[in-house]
Amino acid sequence: MSIRMFNRKLLLLTLLTAMSWLGVMAQNVNVHGTVSNENGDPQSGVNLIVSVFFADSSAALYSTYTDTFGTYSVDVATQDPSLLGFLEVSMVDCWGTTESQYFTILNGNEVFEADFTYCQGIVQDSCVMFILQEWNPNNQIQLTSWVPPGQQVEFFWSTGDSSQTIYPQVSGQYCVTATFSFGCVETDCIVVNLDSTGFCFAYIVSTMNPDSTTYDLQAIAEGVAPFTYLWDNGVTTSTLENIGPGTYCVEVTDATGCGYYTCIIVDDFNFCEVYIYENPGGGLYAEGYGQTPIYYLWNTGDSSQVIYPNSPGLYCVTMYDNGGCSTSSCYEYGWGQDSCYVTVNAFVSDSNTLGLLAYGYSSAESWSFLWNTGETTDIIYPQDPTQTYCVTMTDSDGCVSSGCYDSSNYCYAWVDLQYVDTATAVLTVYNDPIFNMPGGITPTYLWSNGATTSVLTVTESGEYCVTVTIDSFCVTESCTYVDFESLGNECSAWVFTYPDSSGQWYAEAYAWGWGAIEYSWSNGDTNSITLIDGPAAFACVTVTTSFGCESVACVDTSFLPCEAFINVSYTSNSTAELTATIWNDPGQNATFVWSTGETGPTITVSEEGNYCVTTMAGGCVKTTCIDVYFWNVDSCGVYISSDASSGSGVEYTANAWGVPPFTYLWSNGATEQSVFVDFGIHDLCVTVTDSLGCVSSGCNFKGDSCYVSLNYSTFPVPSIEVQSFDPIAFVSWSTGDSTTWIEITEPGVYCADVTTIFGCVSTQCITIDSVIPEGSQNIINGYVYGDTLSSIQGQVFAYSYDVNSGEAFELVDSALIQNAFYTFNGLPDGLYIVKAIMAPGTQEAEDYIPTYHFISATWNDAVVIPLPNWLPVTKDIHLIRSTDFTGGGVIGGFVTDPNHLVAGGNVESRGAGIGNIDIILKDAQGQPLNYEWSHEDGGFRFTDLPWGTYRISYDIPGLTSPDIWVTLTPENPEKLQVTLIVNQGTTAVNDPKLEEIKLYPNPAKEEINMPLPGVNTNYDIHMIDMQGKVVYAGSVRNTNGVITVGVGSLAPGLYHINLKGDQGHFYGRFIKQD
Repeated sequence: MSIRMFNRKLLLLTLLTAMSWLGVMAQNVNVHGTVSNENGDPQSGVNLIVSVFFADSSAALYSTYTDTFGTYSVDVATQDPSLLGFLEVSMVDCWGTTESQYFTILNGNEVFEADFTYCQGIVQDSCVMFILQEWNPNNQIQLTSWVPPGQQVEFFWSTGDSSQTIYPQVSGQYCVTATFSFGCVETDCIVVNLDSTGFCFAYIVSTMNPDSTTYDLQAIAEGVAPFTYLWDNGVTTSTLENIGPGTYCVEVTDATGCGYYTCIIVDDFNFCEVYIYENPGGGLYAEGYGQTPIYYLWNTGDSSQVIYPNSPGLYCVTMYDNGGCSTSSCYEYGWGQDSCYVTVNAFVSDSNTLGLLAYGYSSAESWSFLWNTGETTDIIYPQDPTQTYCVTMTDSDGCVSSGCYDSSNYCYAWVDLQYVDTATAVLTVYNDPIFNMPGGITPTYLWSNGATTSVLTVTESGEYCVTVTIDSFCVTESCTYVDFESLGNECSAWVFTYPDSSGQWYAEAYAWGWGAIEYSWSNGDTNSITLIDGPAAFACVTVTTSFGCESVACVDTSFLPCEAFINVSYTSNSTAELTATIWNDPGQNATFVWSTGETGPTITVSEEGNYCVTTMAGGCVKTTCIDVYFWNVDSCGVYISSDASSGSGVEYTANAWGVPPFTYLWSNGATEQSVFVDFGIHDLCVTVTDSLGCVSSGCNFKGDSCYVSLNYSTFPVPSIEVQSFDPIAFVSWSTGDSTTWIEITEPGVYCADVTTIFGCVSTQCITIDSVIPEGSQNIINGYVYGDTLSSIQGQVFAYSYDVNSGEAFELVDSALIQNAFYTFNGLPDGLYIVKAIMAPGTQEAEDYIPTYHFISATWNDAVVIPLPNWLPVTKDIHLIRSTDFTGGGVIGGFVTDPNHLVAGGNVESRGAGIGNIDIILKDAQGQPLNYEWSHEDGGFRFTDLPWGTYRISYDIPGLTSPDIWVTLTPENPEKLQVTLIVNQGTTAVNDPKLEEIKLYPNPAKEEINMPLPGVNTNYDIHMIDMQGKVVYAGSVRNTNGVITVGVGSLAPGLYHINLKGDQGHFYGRFIKQD
């Protein structure tokens, strides 16, 4: 019986399951390439991911980075040289996305080249999916909906299945629809015949003939020979010769009668296209695609690829290729008026008057407004809020823009639920206040139970919905759920501890629940706030609602006086020293009991395995464990040390272990244990063989695995700790110490020579300007993260805000970034923000925008740091990458300070213009793209910008900058008169104060609710765990007075939420439970 299996969509991937008969011998596959930006400049440190999939379902994954020349190379070892494979190379782009290229592995000796352009904006607007039919080892047919690796896709089969792979049980047609995360939808079908047990396969190979106009096709068959062939044009041989563009199909039948039907699409080789681009120099560049060589003819008579117009107008070019194909394209070249923009904002004044404010954006000297009511002021007070009101703004440069107020944007309602008792609840409907003014329209209400009032009293559990009709233009619905049965279970509580100015500590209970709430502390107190002895004191509170719900919460504290940290120091290839340290034991009088039965803080072990220590201190008991492994427990090893004390060169010594005597062979040919290098190459490797024939090698190169950093800490005592990606074998400090951390008592330069267990050696130094007394909590420190931690150069600046005096943020201190780490010691109590700025003239200054903790380009969005800081959590700064441009637009202007608001600050002032101001370029959505420092006269300029809409603002801590909107087009390529006036901003004194909100339910399992003021306003949300890690970040619109965020995927623990919006800055904490 003949089996007809036809899938025109993907001949390529069907190859992966079929060509095992080739049997071509192979060794490995190499893929290499270069990553550059749109200017052709090489890009170093870019992550490349190589995925390979073979026809036997085996796979492998490789990850590498480009070197300083922008190049990379990966060797892929094939598991079976006869297997076909599919190789994908993906570049992690600057947008956080990946760009991929795909290759087919026909034999194992292939070399592929995959070059990428970094930071090239690509919008995915199409998707690829097809059904792949395979036979699994049980000789069962399986259908797989194949999509490119890494895609997030939902599948829906005609059988009702939602998995990617199904196993047909009957013959027939099977279809699948794949919905991609970016909205693209693709459908494919296949006919499956289960009547035959035979297996055969065929595919078509195309070869272009020397005349470059025709192809030869050959059908390749697999099965039981001999084969017969039948093409759709009647030809019965295995080949078609000298054919042109089109679709060609063939049915191949083997000796058993098994048939396979396959097709190939031959592209039209007589195809050409031409595009016109405007380059930064003002020229028009024609880019043609076709058979080379390509010729151009412009309507100006020019025949070059680039022309330089001297006047506005329509410019066209016709392209001719070597195959006789021709095509044309045109470009409108010229300049237009400056851009401007106007919006209309609604507000309610004195609770009874609707106001509309026209807010215009323009760099012109002046502008005027004209409303459709005939009024010419920027604010009008209409009587009917249901009508549409529009305003036209005209600036002195002739730019015209219009904006409107649409009442439908304010059409919403929400239901407030209040329980009177365990059998009665009151539901109250609210809508936007613009429709509730005296003399306005009276809304009508229709509840799901037939009631028609705005207040509804109910006595049964269930969902209640109300339809609110304000006018014909506004009909909206809102629902709520009443659950009397759960009143005794819906409540939660958590405890927050804090000190006052005198040092007295308090525990405050926060509770959520229905009805009145009562508190009962373990110390007998019945208030929501109670006195405690200190930050490590233990206290619990029982919260009871008037509906009988009860919840218990205890003091949450990060002070763990008995938690130990175990350090492993490998003293040889078969022994290790374990040292347990308790940082938070004030008296350092803890007791230690190890799982080996030994006592004391230090033990020596000679076997691999898991070791635990139980510590007792400060009234608590804690067990900590660690895994110990030996890299060559029964063999040998070597690492290289260096000595430069002679001053004329460096002596390198191979330090080997195993069974002596040893023989040595260095990469420079030397055979002694030590070699002396006075000039030439210092990168050396050595191979050592012991008396039993065990061979080991080591190098003194500093690779990624050799990364070592020194971290300074003042808690519990001033100390410096070594940290490395790999386990540490030996440490040699400039102080003579040999432990992984040392206690210091005075300022100075401290250096450590560190050797990992893999023989990697690195030397790091750190400069300590001042030593803070033991126990100080007024510390701000953290890591500065870029693409890597190893090359960050710059400073971190600390700004303070005086709540009592109302002063704006003021620069109070700066710290060098050393080993990607910064520290501020001994700062006074108060609120601070910190900002990292890369050193001028470095590559990092070009790659990263000045960034505040946690990750923001402006002080308004910075995370405020309070001192004293009782949590031992670093305040890390995640640098924002700048964007490189290759367009033809320019934006420039000046920043001025006519009222000298920043006089005496860390800026330069020359008259009204001010220098050294951080000017930020953002996209239309407000995301930072790049920055410039203003010159001495206040001038700044952004060049090479693509066409589009941008925002320009400045960043001066404590002064809020306006956003100046600028749109660049081919008709309007330059905007050079943007003026940023400092006194248009407001100081931090007028910003909304930080307020706490009560989150519910608390503890939470699936979601957390945040009641917030202001409806139809946006809030930026950051959710942070107690290690300082951001676990959720986003922007949410407050539509009904409550914002809900899902937390079901979070790990159990305590979380902190920061919210910022037009209505203020808010925070809250909640406990996540399983």
